[in-house]
Amino acid sequence: FNPFQPRNANKRFQMEIDLEDLYNGITREVTMTHPQTSPSGRRRRKTVEVVVQRGMMTGQSIVLPGEMDQVPNSAPADMIFVLAQRRHATFSRRGHDLAIDVTISLREALCGFRRSFIHLDGRTVVIAPSRGKKIYQERKKIDQDNGEADIADEVERPREVPIIVRSGDVHVLKGEGMPKLARGSSRGGGYGDLYVQYKVEMPS
Repeated sequence: FNPFQPRNANKRFQMEIDLEDLYNGITREVTMTHPQTSPSGRRRRKTVEVVVQRGMMTGQSIVLPGEMDQVPNSAPADMIFVLAQRRHATFSRRGHDLAIDVTISLREALCGFRRSFIHLDGRTVVIAPSRGKKIYQERKKIDQDNGEADIADEVERPREVPIIVRSGDVHVLKGEGMPKLARGSSRGGGYGDLYVQYKVEMPS
């Protein structure tokens, strides 16, 4: 055993990745070029596949055992890819949950609204404020036989009044967050939640 002989060693790489790829999962081909040349004078190149599972997050590692084998006559080592999520223009992430900011006008805050956005898997998601209590109004029933007006038990069709939305209010959409990794299961462990935070734009 020669302690000064070159050996393969574990090597870590940072892999930048989009939030969409962390939501849907992706397989990337990565080509590595070794700084040392082969006996023929050419640089050694190696292509590996890196599988990013749905629901993985920043800081998690993907280990490819035995793929660091550029040094001949030495035990192979591991390639380690550490995930780093790029900043997303629409969503922010905390664990398995997502958050999105929605700006609405004062009129929309008072009278109600409907908005839509494209989710990370391409679906269109519609959001609207919660409905308030139902309003019933009694109505008079005319007795056509004697022309008298009596109060009947009948009521008009109920109408729902939108709840007023204020800046800072949060609407939670259950199950619209990131996929959860389930250890030992290929089916996954459900989804986190999506937090919609409202900002009311006041008129000038």
